[in-house]
Amino acid sequence: MVTCYFFGKIHNGGKLVASGNIYLMGNSEGILQAGFPNDENKLIIGNVSTSQQVRVGEQFEVIADNQNVPELSDTVIYVNDLHVLSYGKINNLKQINPKFFNKIGGI
Repeated sequence: MVTCYFFGKIHNGGKLVASGNIYLMGNSEGILQAGFPNDENKLIIGNVSTSQQVRVGEQFEVIADNQNVPELSDTVIYVNDLHVLSYGKINNLKQINPKFFNKIGGI
């Protein structure tokens, strides 16, 4: 499993694929895929509002089709209990994914 910390820019048509989580600290105009090829327990954290598409495992969403994508750097993209991509805040990470929160040293 490879977790990706990305500081640069993903250009339009570019793709960032990781078998683990993605922490986006740069800009993305391309495609982000965490949990490649089919692990839906992974997360994408960062501002994805200008990306073309986000994918977690086998779930994906075209950002241009979704007007509810927050333009914040503390956004968490995850697969919810209904197997649909959802958006949350990093402050709510313990409720979103308790196993992940405990792995990084939470209570």
